[in-house]
Amino acid sequence: MNIRVTCVLAAALIAFLGCAHQHGPAHAGIAAPAPKDSGPEFRPLFPDDGTPTGWVVRNWTDVSQLAPTNTTWAVQDGILRSGIPRGTWLIAEPEYGDFTLEFDFRLGERGHGAVGLRLPASGNPTFDALEIRLVDPAYFGTNYAAPAQELTGALNKWIAPSQTNLFRRADWNRLSVTCKGAQLVADLNQVRILDVDLASKTEAPPRGRPLAERPRRGRIGFQELSRGTAQLEVRNARLKSLD
Repeated sequence: MNIRVTCVLAAALIAFLGCAHQHGPAHAGIAAPAPKDSGPEFRPLFPDDGTPTGWVVRNWTDVSQLAPTNTTWAVQDGILRSGIPRGTWLIAEPEYGDFTLEFDFRLGERGHGAVGLRLPASGNPTFDALEIRLVDPAYFGTNYAAPAQELTGALNKWIAPSQTNLFRRADWNRLSVTCKGAQLVADLNQVRILDVDLASKTEAPPRGRPLAERPRRGRIGFQELSRGTAQLEVRNARLKSLD
């Protein structure tokens, strides 16, 4: 083979290899998956049995006040059981602004609790922060027809859930809440029940500040107000900070 032919063949080979490198094999049109951004992780709120660490117990009408000294909240077999006597908050010490909170809860007949969001250092969460009510309808008795704004899933006293028939007495219910800036969304048993733009709620309520003026940062907590032998129970509680 003469030199000229050899050069032509070499040039053709180089061109072919360059084209193959540029376009790749026939199946290379499917892009490789991008590395996943792990982002913030959920962390369990009650990982150990016993008295919850990093939490404080406070009076239900003013979270700056101590609860009775004999009040106990405890975790047993992964289930948080609320304090006795009734009328207290269990409040986390850290503060959060934007976050997702998820947990299972169970209430017996006449059970009543709540989850508090962005709680300040003092005041009543119903009127000074954000509180989602957890309540068995029998709690109200037969002489009071509770409005939807006071049933399970309500932004207590102010905004009714989109559905009021999702709560299951004496069974586990799943609540997921996300607070991000002025937006609050909540799902009960995998159904969207709240989707609120707090900034738009500027009207003055009969008591407390407008929702638009409630804190955008604070602590979270669980409330116990059950009657009789009913008790709030919580399991699988976890939080993901979005700050």
